[in-house]
Amino acid sequence: MENFVLRGVRYLPLFLALCLLCACGRHTESVFLLDTVVTIDSDLSSDELTDVLAEVSEAADECYNKPFDEIGSTLLTDMFAKGEILRETYGEEIDFRIGALTRLWNISKGTSGLPSSTEIQAALEDKSFYDPGAIAKGYALDQAYKTLAKTNSKYTIISAESSILLYGEKPGGELWKTAVKDPLTPGSYIGYIETEAVFISTSGNSERFIEIEGERYGHIIDTETGYPAKTDLAAVTVIVPTDVLDGGIMSDFLSTLIFMRGTAGLDTFLGYDGFTFIAIDNTGKVYGNQELFPID
Repeated sequence: MENFVLRGVRYLPLFLALCLLCACGRHTESVFLLDTVVTIDSDLSSDELTDVLAEVSEAADECYNKPFDEIGSTLLTDMFAKGEILRETYGEEIDFRIGALTRLWNISKGTSGLPSSTEIQAALEDKSFYDPGAIAKGYALDQAYKTLAKTNSKYTIISAESSILLYGEKPGGELWKTAVKDPLTPGSYIGYIETEAVFISTSGNSERFIEIEGERYGHIIDTETGYPAKTDLAAVTVIVPTDVLDGGIMSDFLSTLIFMRGTAGLDTFLGYDGFTFIAIDNTGKVYGNQELFPID
């Protein structure tokens, strides 16, 4: 796969903390949900959207506290059913029944030492806890999209850090501009993309990881080995138009799957319709089929 050829065009030089260029809503709210800070920027009040996102967040949290069979959530049943369809369509490296492994590694909250091989094997065999980490944010954005479709919102931006919904038409009628972080250089960007209304999700290990005895371990688990996934990719961003059914969960799932497969698997994903992607390897080389513009 060839590198991107960056084309120079004029862009708006305003960067928000969440990597969106020119987010200009009349109602803005930030709240901690889905294990991150979620920011809603809309021409409508965000109360209903916050409630929808909170419902998914609370259900996802239950996965880390109870065996899945004890939860009894129709929301989770729907989410994981859609996740299974994605597995059947694109690849089964992502296994949602790894909640015991996630609890063992406890990547997001830190851990005091490397789990033993015995602990890892036991967690691999325990399929009672589910892990929604590869799909929960995307699924939540799908629920928010359904809510927005019932309103007269002209535009709404919902950013859950690694997953974003750009809904409707940007004020002024221009294309949405979204900056893409450089995973190898904190605070820098590799460029920006121009899109109409889309879901965007990014997966990587540059921001969520732990270090144990001098070695870095990312938060994305290899479901065959039980250890954090080893890949030659630093980050993957997937872009799905909002007119694609369940595009949020699709973008979230695919960004994780492509990241896990590494550069050797990138060509496989060029053969699918309905999404584009950008991938950056550990040397800084950029791949994909989404046009990327330079930030001068």
